[in-house]
Amino acid sequence: MSDAREDNSNTRRSRAGQGDGAGHRAGSSMLLDTDTVFEILESSGVGLFNIDLETGKSRVSPTWKTMIGLAPDADIEPQTEWLKRLHPDDRDRMQALDREVMKGRVPHNKSTVRLRHDDGHWVWIETNASIIKWSEDGRPLQLAGTHVDVTAEKTTRRIAMETNERNRLMLKYSPVGMAVFSENARVQDCNRVFSDMLGYTQTEVLGMNLMKLVWFDMDPDEVRRKQEFYSGKTEDITFETALLCKDKSRRHVLVKGVRFFDKDENVRFLFQCSDITDRVKAEQQKDEFLSTVSHELRTPLTSIMGAIKLVNSGGIGPVSDPARKMLGVAERGCDTLLALVNDLLDLKSLEAGALKYEMDNALVGPIIQDAAAAMEGYLKPDQALVIDMPGRLAGAVLHVDAARLGQILANLLSNAAKFSPDDGSLRLQVRLRNRALRISVTDQGTGVPPELEGRMFRKFTQGQSDDKRTVRGTGLGLPISQRMAHDMGGTIGFFNTEKAGATFWVEFPLIDH
Repeated sequence: MSDAREDNSNTRRSRAGQGDGAGHRAGSSMLLDTDTVFEILESSGVGLFNIDLETGKSRVSPTWKTMIGLAPDADIEPQTEWLKRLHPDDRDRMQALDREVMKGRVPHNKSTVRLRHDDGHWVWIETNASIIKWSEDGRPLQLAGTHVDVTAEKTTRRIAMETNERNRLMLKYSPVGMAVFSENARVQDCNRVFSDMLGYTQTEVLGMNLMKLVWFDMDPDEVRRKQEFYSGKTEDITFETALLCKDKSRRHVLVKGVRFFDKDENVRFLFQCSDITDRVKAEQQKDEFLSTVSHELRTPLTSIMGAIKLVNSGGIGPVSDPARKMLGVAERGCDTLLALVNDLLDLKSLEAGALKYEMDNALVGPIIQDAAAAMEGYLKPDQALVIDMPGRLAGAVLHVDAARLGQILANLLSNAAKFSPDDGSLRLQVRLRNRALRISVTDQGTGVPPELEGRMFRKFTQGQSDDKRTVRGTGLGLPISQRMAHDMGGTIGFFNTEKAGATFWVEFPLIDH
């Protein structure tokens, strides 16, 4: 069995005398004269070598040979193979270390070298050699050691180093703010753009907690999305927030976050922050302007609308068909403008806390029926509205303003109609969830795109349907609905369905059932 594992050959006697450090890699044999130990090492992929420094004989194990692409039983002269395969850049270093081992100055030579594989490529070998037998007068008699192929480890480490360097350069020279946070929400690294946004130096930012740097939106839908991101249910997220600066001011940013694992398998979060402060200020100025204009427009629009309807009805005299047609166009235009003005004024009242609610106990059934009836004018010719409401829930009671809840449902249903196909169907579903009643509206559109998920309940946010020309609206229906739902003690949210489309829902505590 021993002969099957070893290859004996003569090496130059000068190996000990001249300190030819490469020689011990060429020789091999068992480190210990125990078959069991040998078999264990061989089965674990360790190559063995042994050199008798007095006779010059060297022996190598089959694994030693296979590491460099040779057959396990190849008839070789180990010293020659070692020397011709050793990378030239490693030779001087190895010989110097071998001389130190031979003189007893160091206990062993543990190094990593490159050997040319029989296929022509280079393999990384970790070699560990020691003098295992000395003469009584202190001369080295036998040298033995191991070879371990660490090519995969070296390659992985090199790729990691290159990746880290590339990531470092990307972080440093990115034109937007970038920061890496640990799992416990502390800054691990950031670029100068990020620290400048906050008014800190990079050194000051490192180690700071996320809670000290970012204002958190406590909207339930936003909280849910962020929890899913931090827990790993989703790998990335996009949202708008405000950075809390050193001088107590705030800078508004658009954040794109990615959850990943570092080389040590630790969870990390990379956030890319684009400064949108100027855009947010412009939106605020736009809101103020629109609010002012809306107040000024409502009265004349109402007058114009009344006049057009009076003329169109023939109340002040006969109207020709061409004139009636044009008056119809004008009337529809006024309807659109008045709806926009009313939305803007409703939103302004909501933000000021001035919108009045007539809260009372109301049956769910009539509210649903009224909402369905009001949708007849919004549905496309071939669209259908499907109502899924168990009979026992029609008599459920909610403490709400029935008219405001109807307005919320009208917004959800009209949006669903806009984004569903011309021949699609809308589903209005009523379900009991613990002691709350959820009313949901599901469309057959393409769903809410990822870039809008965190902004759907913000002012003037609008998606697009497949036919962009059919999508009309103010972008105010959802934020108005959200505020009304919250004011009446309810919650509102949405999710994309598995197949296609999106479901928007509103939920209120059940008073009686």
